[in-house]
Amino acid sequence: MGAYVTAHPPLASSLPYGFGSPVTGSPAGEMKWSNRASRAGNRIACRYALPAALPVGGGNNDAPMLFQGIAQGRANGQPDSSLVANIVNGHTVELSKGVHQSDSFASGSTFREGTNSGGEMPETLIDNVSDTALWVASYRAQESAREDALFRDHLADRLAGTKGLQIANRVQSRTYTAWAVVIRTCIVDAYIYSLITNGVDTVLNLGAGLDTRPYRLEVPASLHWIEVDYPAIVELKNNRLRNESPRCRLDRVALDLSDRTKRAEFLARISAGSSKALVITEGVLLYLKTAEVASLADDLRKYDSFRFWIVDFYAGAMIRLLRVGVHFRPELKNSPIQFFPHDWFDFFQQYGWEAREKRLYAEESRRLGRAIPVSSLVRVLRPLLPSKWKDGLGSLVGYALLERNVRET
Repeated sequence: MGAYVTAHPPLASSLPYGFGSPVTGSPAGEMKWSNRASRAGNRIACRYALPAALPVGGGNNDAPMLFQGIAQGRANGQPDSSLVANIVNGHTVELSKGVHQSDSFASGSTFREGTNSGGEMPETLIDNVSDTALWVASYRAQESAREDALFRDHLADRLAGTKGLQIANRVQSRTYTAWAVVIRTCIVDAYIYSLITNGVDTVLNLGAGLDTRPYRLEVPASLHWIEVDYPAIVELKNNRLRNESPRCRLDRVALDLSDRTKRAEFLARISAGSSKALVITEGVLLYLKTAEVASLADDLRKYDSFRFWIVDFYAGAMIRLLRVGVHFRPELKNSPIQFFPHDWFDFFQQYGWEAREKRLYAEESRRLGRAIPVSSLVRVLRPLLPSKWKDGLGSLVGYALLERNVRET
């Protein structure tokens, strides 16, 4: 169980967004990309019937022109499957030429964002699981610099450093990943505030990465906050934040939680010093093996004071996608996804943890006024999709608050 770094990116970024990277300037590469797009267009058209009446008039975006093209194609006897395939194909060629490389896809399409002129990100850019902490800190720094920022993390830029920025600027689907980091940060913040109001006196952040909540959240000084991570992350954080003062009592512990004997001793000590504790594993569990997650859940359940647990949530459909997606992200080979439960909540229930609340990215994004970033192609096709698919991956991913089942023995 060696992967306890909270800073892992949202796993939607590990899906196979593209049919393969477009090869700029290469006819063979564009043809391969185009053929894959055509097949996808046929799948889209076969699954979702285009409406008989299309909005072909007015507006200053791409949709009316596209709908006019569909109407004209119908008039010429072309089947809808061919029309949609041509639409997807046309946008794909533009992607391969760098036209839409600033776009990102997040609503069920198979496109992924183009990389920069340097090509694919080198596999060695992420050397180990701890590097993802730098990656996510960079996204939090970017959010903090916005005029309409949903939170302010004045330490994120310092913690991310140059390498964090390099990773963030070169990974696939970076626009979507940045958005997801922001939404998940807001969800976890809200859970923390709510639980502190209801008497939580200890926060145990397992795999804390470069999280700075003890510095930026308005928490009571009496709160005991404990961060646990690998020695390298703890050392980096101590060095870069040595002149900063947290808002509460903060302890940082360097510990490899895969050592179950040391973990048991540590958990027993923390439990003895708290009456109502919250455990956080933000962006951690998917990188552990199923048996390791089961072991952790069982160990936490043994202690009465560990009352709440904030975990990532992935719907069954998302888990199935992740099983496929892990093969399309070679740059993440040093931090592989390994946790694929058949049913997310049933798994935790087996070990005495009940789901108290679930917040999906799509729902939170609407509440916060921060829309899911989508490509120009998706913006055009979105009106044609069934309502249950319009939120795309955002309806399959979120965070859940688990509560220890006191009825279990």
